[in-house]
Amino acid sequence: MARSSTIVRKATKVEFAGRDTFEGTDTFKLKVTMPNGDMFVYYLDADYYVPIKIDTKRIVRGAEREYETVLGDYKRSRRLVSSYSFETGVKGSQDKAKTVYEKIRS
Repeated sequence: MARSSTIVRKATKVEFAGRDTFEGTDTFKLKVTMPNGDMFVYYLDADYYVPIKIDTKRIVRGAEREYETVLGDYKRSRRLVSSYSFETGVKGSQDKAKTVYEKIRS
């Protein structure tokens, strides 16, 4: 007798979540849901289409955690445009870790 098996694969889901502003900049919002349930909302600069903010929701040891990352100081390095500044922390907290790169090699 032949056995029937069904393979269910979860995929990453990307959806347009509207427009917004962040620190006076018009943005497009993209909501990305990962197969494990983690969710990211990317705020893309409406003029240059680079992310300027990322909101993250993930499950850590059974509890939902929310983080935010602010990206800035974009520079061109050869043909690649990269953010040279990242500020990350728990959403709503004033205590953030900031990383600034002086040079990025591509």
